[in-house]
Amino acid sequence: MKPSLIIKNIQKNEVKVSIIIPVYNVEPFIERCLLSVLNQTYENIEIILVDDKGTDNSIGTAKYIISNHPSKNKVKFIYHECNKGLSVSRNTGIKASTGEYIYLLDSDDEITFDCIEKLITPALLYNTDFVIGNYETTGSQLIMPPLNMIDGNIFSNKDILKSFRDQKWYVMAVNKLVKRELIENKQLYFKKGIIHEDELWSFMLACQASSMSVINNKTYKYHIRKDSIMGNIHNKQNESHLKKSIESKISIISLMKDYIISNPELQKETLVLNIFELKKDAFLINIIQNPYYTKKDLLMVYKDVRRLIYTNPLKSLLQSGLDFKTRIKMTHYLFPIKIGYKYYSFLSSIRIGAKHLIN
Repeated sequence: MKPSLIIKNIQKNEVKVSIIIPVYNVEPFIERCLLSVLNQTYENIEIILVDDKGTDNSIGTAKYIISNHPSKNKVKFIYHECNKGLSVSRNTGIKASTGEYIYLLDSDDEITFDCIEKLITPALLYNTDFVIGNYETTGSQLIMPPLNMIDGNIFSNKDILKSFRDQKWYVMAVNKLVKRELIENKQLYFKKGIIHEDELWSFMLACQASSMSVINNKTYKYHIRKDSIMGNIHNKQNESHLKKSIESKISIISLMKDYIISNPELQKETLVLNIFELKKDAFLINIIQNPYYTKKDLLMVYKDVRRLIYTNPLKSLLQSGLDFKTRIKMTHYLFPIKIGYKYYSFLSSIRIGAKHLIN
């Protein structure tokens, strides 16, 4: 696909962007979030707030802020009958949207006032499937996954997969402007009932997008709270959250496998195998380093994760184009389970393989 000429008049705001904001127990933070959206320099937006039935006055506060703002007519409220979680809330907002592009925003974060204008510009100039911007974090000294790409465009799925494999862009679903048509046609919805759902969603996006644009400007302000999923998972004192996080990541690997099997064209793509095995590797390293698991537990987890494969691993080792790090890590399949686990642990201890993906 070649870059097109300018296809829309950006100054006239001819293309609508739907900003989806799930709301759940964020009363202290909802004002800064909403004001950052209501005051966007790009005018043709719809703001969809999904009430996920929290226990505080988040929605009441939101209504008060919106009622006094000149952009109040751009806001639409959708109400869940009961709490359904972040994934379902995002899906609800997407399905209710009418914009050509979708932008996801968490209700305890905020965006820069020119966020949508910056992201929509390359989307309109080059008709790309999605645009990603950079971000900044506050509230934690955690090392967050960076955007390791310069401004520009990619016009092939293989190059998008390669950039995803090489961890050039983060897996968080926020701060990505995505064509609603792509989401609907490829069923890029969020899986209910898991945490780290963004891991699966971004993998599916990388598998299905034919073009992407990068704006290496900070357009998103990511606030990490101590009581949030991110804050809890990285709290080494919180055993239950750590175990839940790991169990969820194993589920994600299984769902990735199911997704590949349901899309036969992906089974033929070596880059997809690279990504799949490197994700497995990153999660297994995370598990091996978890102090709350006994050696017996670790062996059982290794055994379960090792079985998650959609192609013959021995034949895969011989494939041309397989990433060297992936090839080295996959040699553990050559051994029986117990020996394979010891060998894999050794490889992990000398840090061969994928970088840690703690997202």
